[in-house]
Amino acid sequence: MRRPLLRQRAFSLVELLVVIGIIAVLLAILLPALAKARREGQRVACLSTLRQLGMMNLEYVAQSKKWYLPLKYGNDFGPPAPGWPPPPFPKPAGMVIPSMVGWCWNPAFNEAMGLKRGTSGTVPLGLICPRAHMAIDRASSDGYPISYSYGYNFAGDMDWWGNLPLSYCVFSVGQVRKPAERLMFADATDWVIGEWASGDYLTKGEVYGPDATNITSYRHDRGCNVAYFDGHAESLKQEQVIHNVRLWDVTGKFAP
Repeated sequence: MRRPLLRQRAFSLVELLVVIGIIAVLLAILLPALAKARREGQRVACLSTLRQLGMMNLEYVAQSKKWYLPLKYGNDFGPPAPGWPPPPFPKPAGMVIPSMVGWCWNPAFNEAMGLKRGTSGTVPLGLICPRAHMAIDRASSDGYPISYSYGYNFAGDMDWWGNLPLSYCVFSVGQVRKPAERLMFADATDWVIGEWASGDYLTKGEVYGPDATNITSYRHDRGCNVAYFDGHAESLKQEQVIHNVRLWDVTGKFAP
């Protein structure tokens, strides 16, 4: 005896709407969690890069015996001050020094980070904060401009050496008070940063220009990553950074 053929049952409109509704609810629950996980991964990647920058500077200290990587050097600092010692770093052989060279355009930075020789100030994508949109948007064939991703703190009385045609603006080891508490590098839209502009990001955002310089960036859920002068790095909330003199005052002139 033949079995009757089973009739194929189609989904009703109500059942389809229920399934679609369940999927929509699941997506509404999962997407924010996925976005949060992505942001957290970007924060961790950025923190790792800042830790590399901190360790790079400590390696530079070990090689120079006393000096951190110069914030800037060049030939626009004026004549040497009477009685001052010669600069701690010799002029690279055959190199033409422009009016000013910041830390990220210094060949010594490239060498310390294991990058190709040059003064372009560009680095591979892995050395840029994943949320530094200006740096990513301004990529070139050489790489990504790190000056739009991280800034070097120059809030303090730096040593200055004048010995034309080459001069330096640099911190020495003895100048840095409580290195585990003083900010060295941080998320930024400029290659140099200072306490006076530490709150400007709240109104100006991810920009750089004549009226938007020295800005610390709070790209990571209202916080930023920082590296300290002892080499360690951590994430801080913006309220821990903005106008926190103890964090910014490298030499301890105003916050011993």
